[in-house]
Amino acid sequence: MTTALVDFNRSDAAFPATGYPQLLAEQAARTPRATALAQGDRSWTYAELEAATNRLAHALIARGAVAGTRVGLCYPRSAEYVIGSLAILKTGAAIVALDPVNPDDRLAAMIADAAPLLVLTPADLGRRIPEDVPRAEVATAGQGQPDTAPAVVTGPDTVSHLIYTSGSTGTPKAVLERHGALTNLVHWTTRAYGVRPGDRASWMSTPGFAVQIMEWLAYLPAGAAIHIPEAGQAQTPEQIRDWLAGEGITHTMLVAALAEPAWGLDWPADTALRILVTTAERVHSWPPVDTPFRVVMTYGTTETTNVLSCLDLGAGIDFTSQATSDEVRATRQVPVGVPIANLRVHLLDEDGRPVPEGEVGRLHVSGAGVAAGYHGRPELTAAKFHPNFVADDPHPVLYDTGDLARRREDGAVELLGRSDSQVKIRGFRVELGEVETHIARLADIGEAVVVTQERGPGDKRLIAYVSP
Repeated sequence: MTTALVDFNRSDAAFPATGYPQLLAEQAARTPRATALAQGDRSWTYAELEAATNRLAHALIARGAVAGTRVGLCYPRSAEYVIGSLAILKTGAAIVALDPVNPDDRLAAMIADAAPLLVLTPADLGRRIPEDVPRAEVATAGQGQPDTAPAVVTGPDTVSHLIYTSGSTGTPKAVLERHGALTNLVHWTTRAYGVRPGDRASWMSTPGFAVQIMEWLAYLPAGAAIHIPEAGQAQTPEQIRDWLAGEGITHTMLVAALAEPAWGLDWPADTALRILVTTAERVHSWPPVDTPFRVVMTYGTTETTNVLSCLDLGAGIDFTSQATSDEVRATRQVPVGVPIANLRVHLLDEDGRPVPEGEVGRLHVSGAGVAAGYHGRPELTAAKFHPNFVADDPHPVLYDTGDLARRREDGAVELLGRSDSQVKIRGFRVELGEVETHIARLADIGEAVVVTQERGPGDKRLIAYVSP
């Protein structure tokens, strides 16, 4: 068993340690006139994107943005959000991802917790930001600043994002994402999905969702253009198919609740789509064997970015190919794959010992994708991010995901559920305790219990039982 476990986790790859801003600048120098970003009838070349983000970065640095500080970003999914994100990363400061779909009290709680230097937000959303918090607009803040890149060096442990997730105590918690995870993801994505200049990737999730890191950030330094649908343009599976086909998208990512109905549709025979990645939760069915693109199952949490994948073209891995036998499809659930480069996973029992192949264990993760912990929550960080005690694993930190999984004889991991009260609803991680806390605060409610109910594949809902 020991030998199989080591082989399974032999994912080390000698990727360059170049920081994300420099990787982006190098790509802009190689393909300055190529399209980098497009939304509706607007587009930016790599040279234009590099200049716009440099100007904004200089403006943020003038206002105090450096490594160890935080800058809020409150925009809907948009080109402005992309430009704001890249500019903040170039300063060394961390992005505080503030999704406008959140209610005002949740936005205020996140801003109070993160204490950003300022919040980048459009004028029409400015009223939703607490009055004592400075704000600026992406479109105008960088005016008059130089186009050259700031002289800022980011290291692998520089915090890149604060991504807020549901908290069991009723208060959202912020995961501290690292630049090292971004750069590792860039190199692995380029290799695994065959990304090349001229490709087109989509961004279809919401700004507060950690999936965006895998969905668009990893593709820009590889030379792909990021295409963003307008609000309401790609919501149903049919609309998503039509938009992807019409835009000539080559790489897309969808949560399972959208991916499964989408891949079952009739697709144009000449679709440009080569890779459809599912993430955030496991899928319940295999894609049709005649699907005209590769479907890739992946697994990751906000605390670990991307961890497991069913496809790595560079390593010759494909667990969901058309060559998969009918017997496998009929008798096995869809796996979430094997570790991506420079990450390791361990299935451990309650005493921290590796479980045998085929047995259920708690999924633990180490390596380049592991976050730096939780912002301002040392006790919670200590409870989930442990000193690595697994033999022959060189990485210093071991993260306990709380997921239950098993490893098949071919090495692929299958997800089986949770060991706690956390659930996934349409890809979003939800702590039932947080929902119960907020319901109990309502007038005339004495007590609340929240459970999940699955009415069909991909149709999981929250049901609350209350007493007055």
